Amino acid sequence: MFDRFIVVLFQVITLFMMSGVGFILGRLKIITEHGTKELSNVIIRVSTPCIILNTFQMDYDRDLLVLLGTGTLAILGSYIVFILVSKLFFRKKEEGTKAILQFGCVYGNVGSMGIPLITAVLGSSHVIFAVLGVAVFNLIIYTHGAMLMGGRKAVSARNLATNMVVIALVVGLICMFLRIRFPEPIFNALTYLGNLNSPLFMLIIGAQLSRADFRTIFTKPLFYAVCAIKQLLIPLIAALLLVPFHLDKEFYVAIIILFGTPVATSTGIFAERYGRNVAYAAQLVSLSTLLSILTLPVIAVMAEYLTTLW
Repeated sequence: MFDRFIVVLFQVITLFMMSGVGFILGRLKIITEHGTKELSNVIIRVSTPCIILNTFQMDYDRDLLVLLGTGTLAILGSYIVFILVSKLFFRKKEEGTKAILQFGCVYGNVGSMGIPLITAVLGSSHVIFAVLGVAVFNLIIYTHGAMLMGGRKAVSARNLATNMVVIALVVGLICMFLRIRFPEPIFNALTYLGNLNSPLFMLIIGAQLSRADFRTIFTKPLFYAVCAIKQLLIPLIAALLLVPFHLDKEFYVAIIILFGTPVATSTGIFAERYGRNVAYAAQLVSLSTLLSILTLPVIAVMAEYLTTLW
């Protein structure tokens, strides 16, 4: 169990070392604020879909399909609980501030941090669990998340239908069921593009941190409250709720790690899209990301310990 703690700790430190490069590039104005937005689009529209497409380059397996179906229900159910829990907090805050804080309580960096963490902890053969988490995350964030930030008018079937992650998931499942295999050059190209995911994300985080006012970040009690809810309370609730279902142990550990990831960078993206306070959202993301170096290893060890209960 201590070994698992060290593995996660070292992986988080590795990610933060990459963000250090982004911090320097941000300070030197090599990565500008406009540049971080463009890199975010590369992750969302190219890198993550490539990971999903390659992950489903496997033979159809009934047991795996049952596991993925069960996992989808478990993740969806967990998000519903998270949304209900988030509504208990910050109700008296001004609408714009409340939206950002409640959004931060629910949504984490399940793709850009979750995928490398699960690969490091469970091995590359289990990355499909992270991919499933990313797919459900996109379904929820572009419905509830969009509504939270932008109101009912922000939710549309078109947004989901044109979401590259959703499209990649559908194409990937079709390829798995029909046993369609990409030619080696295409598979390799998708692999290389998918490998950009984590490095690009950490460069973005570092660049955002370089523009942050740390005196402001560290002196806002509400930010610490959100981080405690998102990175400790939420994964603990999920971990306890899912114990009675006796899920596959590796899958259980994977989704608890996903739920323990820090506040999503999408918080800032959605804040900008729907006219909320972008600087406020970026500050919250920055503090949460910094604190994850302490919280993520603890969450991973907790999840592994709870698997001994069945």
